[in-house]
Amino acid sequence: MHKNGTAEKLCGTGIKKCITLSPARKAICQYLFPSSLDCRKRIMDFDYDYEHTPATEKYGLNNNTTTETFKVQNVIFSVFNTVIFVLGVFGNGVVIWISGLKMKKSVNATWYLSLAVSDFVFCACLPLNIVYLVTSDWVFGRGMCKFASFVMFLNMFSSIFLLVLISVDRCVSVVFPVWSQNHRTVRSASVLVALAWIVSTLLSIPSLVYRDLLITEKRTMCYNNYPNHTNTAHHRATSVSRFVFGFVIPFLIITICYVVIIQKLRGNRRTKSSKPLKYLIRLPYHGPPSTLSSSAMDFDGSSS
Repeated sequence: MHKNGTAEKLCGTGIKKCITLSPARKAICQYLFPSSLDCRKRIMDFDYDYEHTPATEKYGLNNNTTTETFKVQNVIFSVFNTVIFVLGVFGNGVVIWISGLKMKKSVNATWYLSLAVSDFVFCACLPLNIVYLVTSDWVFGRGMCKFASFVMFLNMFSSIFLLVLISVDRCVSVVFPVWSQNHRTVRSASVLVALAWIVSTLLSIPSLVYRDLLITEKRTMCYNNYPNHTNTAHHRATSVSRFVFGFVIPFLIITICYVVIIQKLRGNRRTKSSKPLKYLIRLPYHGPPSTLSSSAMDFDGSSS
């Protein structure tokens, strides 16, 4: 695809239309037209992308110092992701093997197995992003571009929802121990885990829809391709949904659960600490049965 054709497809017929595009398209438009100062200024003011994009590609600046800085950042991120990949695949693989094959099936094992599977899949896809960081060129095709982003958000939502389930489970076990013992089963935990994965999949679908490739003369980019006529609305809707369902609601639920747990444990501790005092107060008046019976025998013996 030629540069002019790409520019017309991405930015429209005039460079001024670049300033009305979504953040990801602004960055690419500025990359195609580095001489547009107005577009560059607006990009630097508001350029946010949820999926990681190599910094040299994201801004497309011509300054050599800035480019070198971005390259160093990409190398650091690549090393960091490589460490996460090695430790994550090995560690989560061990957890999956132990909790799935060696441990007895239980509610806790179900939670930890699901968390390990989510993190394992995410770590297994990290090499795609590592190569993209190093080369600033997406060579894996459009399908993998969509899939890599989808897996990232699937891992994010599923991990968060599973942590919410664990928090609620602990809260119920502490506040309603008898009910929890009778109704807390592996089957119910498996159903909740399945629901968490379904909701996570639905919330991750925007990555499959909007993630796309842009092929230029220099490289291939994996970016968010929001529709021109509704890019602002779609971008805001995606941002708000991820913030609300990925942070606000889970944070509130987890916070409430642990506040309730702390209050319950404090109440139990005060109750237990007061029991010895109550016993000492009752002892002079009532006394243990053995003491009373021995006193009665002594009294009978003395009277005979």
